[in-house]
Amino acid sequence: MKWCDFSCEYASTDRTDNTAGACRREMVMFCERFGQFVKKNEMCIEIKRRMRDQDPEYQRLFGKSPSSTAR
Repeated sequence: MKWCDFSCEYASTDRTDNTAGACRREMVMFCERFGQFVKKNEMCIEIKRRMRDQDPEYQRLFGKSPSSTAR
């Protein structure tokens, strides 16, 4: 399992000055690969997306994944 942390080549702290959560108790980083903020030690966005695409309960609740509807 891959986790977001400062050892990731896509992690950047350049844009995170004022986005660290209430009382700055959560460390965040900017994922250059996906262009969004991520909490430190959260599961990798890519892994979460793959898991979501393969989860039948998610598909039932929110519809088919974009990759399964592409033809």
